[in-house]
Amino acid sequence: MKLEIFERPEAFLDATLEMLMENEALNNLPIGIARDMAAKGSPGEHPPFFAAIVLEGKPIMSALMTHRYPVNLYSRKPFNSDAARLIVDNLRSSQFLVPGVIGMKETTESFAELWREATGENWELAIKMRIYQLDQVRHKGDALGKCITAKEEHVSLLCSWLEAFEVAIGDGPKTENHEKRVRQAIAEEDFFLWIDETGTPVSMAASGRKTETGEVVNAVYTPPEYRGKGYATACVAEASRLMLERGARFCCLFADLANPTSNGIYKRIGYEPVSDYQKLLFIKE
Repeated sequence: MKLEIFERPEAFLDATLEMLMENEALNNLPIGIARDMAAKGSPGEHPPFFAAIVLEGKPIMSALMTHRYPVNLYSRKPFNSDAARLIVDNLRSSQFLVPGVIGMKETTESFAELWREATGENWELAIKMRIYQLDQVRHKGDALGKCITAKEEHVSLLCSWLEAFEVAIGDGPKTENHEKRVRQAIAEEDFFLWIDETGTPVSMAASGRKTETGEVVNAVYTPPEYRGKGYATACVAEASRLMLERGARFCCLFADLANPTSNGIYKRIGYEPVSDYQKLLFIKE
């Protein structure tokens, strides 16, 4: 058994993609993030962490971490504690700040216990999620209006909504400027808006990452004054349909299990559960 560390996302994917593709929707985070970095480059100031554990020539565990975010851990079953301990030891000896771990329940909790044993840091549950996958839209919603791909004229609106979305999910506010991200997503036709019958933008959704054959829906947000009218359902349904139409084999997304409304919406549209997922945070004393 050996630990392999990669400086470039392309090398990480070369080593782990076959394993991660055993469940592409489940592993949309490591696949999508690494693909995105391979295409657009990694931030120089805060280099990411890419690692794999290889046993008898085959990967059994992967780890990916970007600045400020928990390490994403995937493990083939059964979970191998010795393999995970190699990752723990490497992270501890490196310059990386490790805020937590994200992944499947058994994987994250086993890793968090190893981290606690090594560092003395306890851990707490931050959020329980469910990954859903859609192959065909079954319900388009009943809201009046239409879905459009966002344009340059919507940059300011999308930036403000994106900040509000991050605050709403407990991931903000951030100090980063969203304008570059929004403009790039608009150029790639990855931001979608639902426009009501008066011509007013009332809800948004985005294609946040692309895996090998799928797209990941995220940034689903409706301002409080427009909620309860079915706009999010209609926006996500049509955005998903457009992603499938332009070549995605499937769409997938994360839903907070503490929000039964959003889970119900996604199920009605046609999203099917793939796996539960969770984020654990390490408590710095």
